[in-house]
Amino acid sequence: MLPIHRSIERSAQHEAQRTEQKAKGELERQKLQNEKEAEEARKELLELQAVAAAVESTGQAKAEAQAQAERLLIEGQSAIECKPESVLNLVSM
Repeated sequence: MLPIHRSIERSAQHEAQRTEQKAKGELERQKLQNEKEAEEARKELLELQAVAAAVESTGQAKAEAQAQAERLLIEGQSAIECKPESVLNLVSM
């Protein structure tokens, strides 16, 4: 009877080891899957940050160009108001 008991015990140990290995394999697979998804999320975040930076840069350039255009318009209007006779001379040419 003792050898049967040992056989059952070995079989149970073997099954427990197999189950443990399977669980470890699944855990490792899930870990790799999670790392892959995290890397994809980081990549998407960097792409969105690059787009946001480009939009911000474009907005800044547009604001600077608009400010310069307004400055030139004011300077031009000021020049006309200060020297109307020189403008009239240019118009009559």
